[in-house]
Amino acid sequence: MGRIVIVLAIIFLLVGCVGMTPAQKAVYLDMIAAGEPTCTYPNTVIAGVLSILPGGGQFYNGQVGLGIVNALFWPLSYLWSIPSAISDAGTIRKIRSVECYEARKRQEKYSDGK
Repeated sequence: MGRIVIVLAIIFLLVGCVGMTPAQKAVYLDMIAAGEPTCTYPNTVIAGVLSILPGGGQFYNGQVGLGIVNALFWPLSYLWSIPSAISDAGTIRKIRSVECYEARKRQEKYSDGK
């Protein structure tokens, strides 16, 4: 029982708050396969380093509410803030890449339709 709690706690601490929809995941995988450019912001390393300051990584990622929560629960928030900021930065970057790609495709479709 104790091992299960430990494993669940580790999983909980390493999972971010931001997720991608299945459609976004499919588009992202298609983008990668096609060699399309991806966004570089937010940077996972910068988000992790800024998380040394209470809520810094979350503020960098644009997660103001979560940054405030992490600042309020400092120093306990160190347990989840650094892994969460790193994970969320990677997911946010993928979501932004998909959004930019879809906007570019819509623009191309609109431009071709004229």
